[in-house]
Amino acid sequence: MRLWTFQVPEALVTLNREGILYGPPEQAEYPEAYKWMKEQMGSRLPSFSGLNPVWAWVVKPDLRRDRWLWEGIWHCIEFEAPEGSFLVSEYDAWHNVLNGFAYHTEAEFESWDARWKSPAYREECLRTWPRVFDLDFWKQDPEWFGEDPVLQATVDGLRLEWVTGIRSFVGPKKGRS
Repeated sequence: MRLWTFQVPEALVTLNREGILYGPPEQAEYPEAYKWMKEQMGSRLPSFSGLNPVWAWVVKPDLRRDRWLWEGIWHCIEFEAPEGSFLVSEYDAWHNVLNGFAYHTEAEFESWDARWKSPAYREECLRTWPRVFDLDFWKQDPEWFGEDPVLQATVDGLRLEWVTGIRSFVGPKKGRS
């Protein structure tokens, strides 16, 4: 599958030196969510390394728009990842996992609203999170989720031989848009 990832210059140096790039250490803000994603990769990808994944986009990013998101020098790396080396999930749904919320339809939300403070809250959330990988789940309620999903991929290491292109760009200095 063709994928794209945004990486800082140091990551590109590592990729060229080591021949493989893994994701940075878990972000302190969301350690449980990143641990959960690695557990999912371990259970769904037979040869998962257990190391931090590289995050990528399934649709080619529009650098005319996306390059303004970050300050400094960045590299948009295009690559072909073989089946079995990545998981695809829905980007907006992933934010439910990051924030510890359930991923549910509007109808489920109506009944959920009264229960969210219950002791079973965490377990109920955990049961809904695998839906982020069900790329048809959002179709059940397009008015609630939106018409088109935004797909991302977590890749078990980006290998140098997979790279098909690199576009470097500079984001604006702080305070500029």
